[in-house]
Formats: sequence, C-alpha cells, structure tokens
Amino acid sequence: MGEGLVTIRPALKCWAAVEIVLRTVGCGHQLVIHCSKPHAVLLGVRYSPIMQDKERKVMRNVSHTVPVNGMAFLKICLGMVAACTVLAPISAHAACAPAWAAATIYTQGNTASENGINYVANWWTQGNEPATNNGGPGSGQPWTSQGACGGATCTTKPAAPTALNATGTTQTGTTLHWTAPANPANCTVSGYTIYKAGASIGTSTTTSFTVTGLTASTTYSFTVAATDAAGTGVASSALSVTTSANTCTTKAGVPGGLAASGTTSSSTTLNWSAVTAPSGCTISGYTVYKAGAALATVSSGTSYTATGLSASTTYSFTVASVDAAGTSAQSSAVSVTTSAQQAAGPIKNAVIGYWDNWGTFTMPNTSMNYKVINYAFAVGSGTDGATQVMWQPSATNPLSSAKADIAATKAQGRTVILSLGGATSPNITLLNQTDINNFVSSVENLVDTYGFQGIDLDFENGSVTVNAGDSLTNPQTPDIKNLSTALHTLKSHYGSSFIITYVPETADIDAYAAYGGLWGGYLALIGATRDILTFSDTQCYNSGSMNAANGAVVSPGTADFLVAMSELLLHGYTVSGGQTFAPLAPSQVAFGSLFNGTAASTNVSAYKYLTAGTADGGSYHLLGGPYPNMAGVMVWDINGDAGQGYSFSTTLKNGGLTGN
Repeated sequence: MGEGLVTIRPALKCWAAVEIVLRTVGCGHQLVIHCSKPHAVLLGVRYSPIMQDKERKVMRNVSHTVPVNGMAFLKICLGMVAACTVLAPISAHAACAPAWAAATIYTQGNTASENGINYVANWWTQGNEPATNNGGPGSGQPWTSQGACGGATCTTKPAAPTALNATGTTQTGTTLHWTAPANPANCTVSGYTIYKAGASIGTSTTTSFTVTGLTASTTYSFTVAATDAAGTGVASSALSVTTSANTCTTKAGVPGGLAASGTTSSSTTLNWSAVTAPSGCTISGYTVYKAGAALATVSSGTSYTATGLSASTTYSFTVASVDAAGTSAQSSAVSVTTSAQQAAGPIKNAVIGYWDNWGTFTMPNTSMNYKVINYAFAVGSGTDGATQVMWQPSATNPLSSAKADIAATKAQGRTVILSLGGATSPNITLLNQTDINNFVSSVENLVDTYGFQGIDLDFENGSVTVNAGDSLTNPQTPDIKNLSTALHTLKSHYGSSFIITYVPETADIDAYAAYGGLWGGYLALIGATRDILTFSDTQCYNSGSMNAANGAVVSPGTADFLVAMSELLLHGYTVSGGQTFAPLAPSQVAFGSLFNGTAASTNVSAYKYLTAGTADGGSYHLLGGPYPNMAGVMVWDINGDAGQGYSFSTTLKNGGLTGN
C-alpha cells in the first residue's frame, strides 16, 4: 500500500474549512492526520451509507488515524495557525463490475463499470451513462459512484476479435461466431458490438450473435468489436454473408376466425386462426389493421391486444398473414365497441393511501378503510425522466398479477390510481414536445395495460419548479407549461372521469415568503390545471415550520399545521410578489400524514375543524370556511399502517372519514 500526501494550510477561522476527497476502497484503511502545532480540529469522515463525525484534539507532532471504508470525504476545520498533513492511503481497488452497456436495463442495486469506476444503480435506468449521470441518492441521478475498480485502471481498448464466421444462414438470418481477443493489461473484455455495413445492430456478452430480419439472396458485410472498461476497440476483418435464395413464391392465405374478447373502455384482445404456410414458405407473422391502417405486427402467436382506445367508440379490425412472398389480403373485419369509461365516483371524506408494490401483501387484501389507493410507483426514465415505467415490485406483487389485483380492488368499490414519481425517481421534467409525447404515450400504456382510473403526481427532487414571479394563472415556465399540456391531453383522451391528483410537499404550495424555484412550484401547476384537477393532497410531514395564509408561523405535528397548510389551497392567499392564488373547491383539497407521524386523533380534529368548524383546540383560526366535503386525508403508507393493525386509518374512519 502506498500513500498519497496532501498538506492543508491554515484557515483563518473555523469553518473556513478545506475539503479533500480521498478515494479509498476496501476495509481497514486509515486516514493519517499529522499536525505541527496543537489545535482543535473537527474531523468528519463520511462514507456511504453512513456518516461518522468525530471531534478530536490534535496534538503537536502526533499522528491521528481514522479507519474508513468506501469513499471518504475528509473535512478539516483548522485553528488559527495550525498546519496539518493528510496521508491518504492508496490501495488495491475492488474488481470492476461488467462494463455499462446502453442497451442493458439496470434496476436498483445493479452494478456496472465505466472508465475504471464502479457504479450502482439508484433505480430502473437504461441508456443513462454512469460517467455523466451520477450523483448519489437524493441527487436525482440514476447512478452512484462506488470509486475506482480493477486494480490499476484499464487504459487499453481490446484488440479486434478474429476468425469471424457464419453458420446456419437462411433466407432471413445467420449466426455469427468469432474468437475473443486477449485481455489487455488490467482490463477484462466485457462484451462485443456487432456491425452490419458499419452500423451497430446489437451487442453480445458471448462470442456469438444471431442476426435476423435479412432479405433473401442478398449479400451482407459484418464486423465485430470488443469492449472493455477503456472503451470499444477496432472492428474485426469483415465477413461477407449471402442469404439463401427465396424459395417462397406464394403469399399465404387470409386468416380466418377473427374475433375480439376482453373488451374494456380502452382495449380489446383480438384472436384469429393460424394460416398454413404454402409450399417452400414459412409464416413469419401477422399484420393487424385498425380501420385499414397497419396497427402492429405479431411475430409469434395468433392474438394481439389493442390498447389506447377511446371509451364508447366503435373500431374495425382486420388481420393479414405474412411470408417471404409478401402480405396476404386482409381478413373479414371484426367490429368492436369499447365500453364506457368506468367512473370512480366522487371522492369526498375518504381515507386515501399509498400501497407499495414492493410490499408483502396484495392490494385487494388491504383494509377497506382505504377508499382511494395510490399504486406506488411508476418512475421516470430516459431523457428528462419523461418516459414512465413501472417500479420493480416484490415477488408477492409481480407485474403479471397487477391487472387482476387492480380489477379485484376496483370491484370492491374502491378507486385505484397510478402514482408517478416518488422520492427515488429521477427528476421528471417535460422540456419539449418530444418529452410531452413520451410522457403521454407511456402513461396511456400503463393506464391501459393495468386498468388504472387515473394518475397521481408525486414529483419530487425539484421536478416541479417555477420561474420567479411567473403567472399563477397562465405560467410560462417551460416544464410546467408542458406538463399542463400533457395532463390536458390525457384528460381529453380518457374523458371527464379520469382522475388527476397531486401530492405536493409544503414548500411546493407555500409561497408566502418567497415565490420561485421550489417555493410555490405546484401553485403554478395547479393554476394551469385547476380545470382538470381532481384533488391535491399536501404532504404535511417531513417539513419544518411554515407560513400560514395570514403569515402566521405554524409548526408540524400539530392540528394548526394541518389546518393552515390546507387553507393555503382552500382559502387562497397573496403570494410573495403580490399575486393572488385563488382558492380551490373543498373537493379538490386533502391533506396528508405519516402513519406513524402526527397522531391520527389530531388528524381527525383538524379535519373536523376544516369541514365543520368544530374547534380543534389549536391557536390557528380559520380564515374562511368551514369547507365541507373535502376529498379526505392521505396516509403514507398503507403498508406501514397494516403493520400496526390499521390503527391509523381505523381512527380516521371512526372519526367520519368513511368515503361518502
């Protein structure tokens, strides 16, 4: 083990501190602090996932050691004239994880390496390069750096693979094989990129790759290149492959028996009979048409589920078979009329809860105390986090069971909404029309696939920010304006019964002292979407003291806090800068609590004061109201409440929050 030497010069006063980042990986390492004069030093050594802070009296000409693991961040606050030296150990690095690949899907906890540094995924991610998209938990970035890896850093790209050859060539495909190059010093070949006529067509972690989708009697040129932590090396010598001649000269017959089943307000499943291939041919798939326009290609099987349909609408579908000779004529049409959108019914005086799909019990088995259930979560992915994908669930709640579980819960007379975001999601910001399109199409896909009755926006980590002084009624901040456009598009597509809810944090709606950035971001969004907003339930937890609508300061954990934060939306108020936020209807407002936070009885007292004017014993007095038939009280989370026998939600229900 060697040592890296850093000398820290005196700071003029405490907290005119010097920070040094020391990369150390492994166990049992030490930071050695040596000072020439005796002065008090505050030494903080932080390494993921915990923080250790120690205050030590550093003696003159005495070395002081602190054991560290992982990556250490050393902050030293010096006295008036101290001069200290830090000896930073340099040790063997951890082994490198498999090299990051743009096409690979990574979920929370998966590891990858790039340029000699290991990274761990904070959540589902694909295509986000770790070297430029890392920052650790809470940063909104999908990756956290784990430090250098692989001993000495890999700096040499691999040589070209050799002996490239092809086997099993048919009219439409071939399988490529090659010999792996030797690993360069301090490097490991982690994969290969395959090229057709110089353009990448895929990757492989083995020394073979099957190419499909080729044309008969056609010559193609293939090469392959190896990748290690230093990057992708030069391509191999080219291999020329000619596909087999086309022996199929007859188009397949027209499919019969086209029928629809399982039709809902937004989808239907089409089924048809398989077609026998003509002599010398193979059926490669079927093309499905909607109103005569190609909708999808089915490469295997004889069924297709059409999604994204409008409620109470009649559609005409046909299907045709495909072989190497071409596409057959279209089948006889089947007419399908979607059902009316399932209305969730009015939401008032309800217990609203978040159900975690990573939990250990199913949604239909949750307490009937909860009339509105937010499925947590779908999270952002891709560019700007605009594309919504389902969070990886527990083994108890696989996505394959989600549609049936949601249907069973709705059959109990309850409302099920898909919550988007959450604290661990990448930032979701719609910055352009492409982001809008990706957001809308991905949300429609999830709503249609699983049968949600609406969406809940739990956009955190600065996803909803507003330009200082922007209009509260017609905001022009790009991501808020674009998000409003996307939400209006979804509402128009699904109809008036489609539910849209927000769950802002307190700073997102409290702009009494400052309006801009995080402060009041959701006020601008509400202003742009109040015509389509079902309700907004403020997270009255994980918050410091806040301003009420009249400027009074209220503290969390009290009925005053719940009432005052609710009245910001119910009563309206003048925000910093002079604009007025107009009040929402009572049915558009709820407030939220932790299952183990502010006492359930306090929540009931606050709710009764807000809705009926029944005194709650607090010092904050309503500025207006009362506000009957509010949407209800939100609980984070159902899973935690279940662990304590549903005592929190039972108190709410017994206090009058029965959902009617």
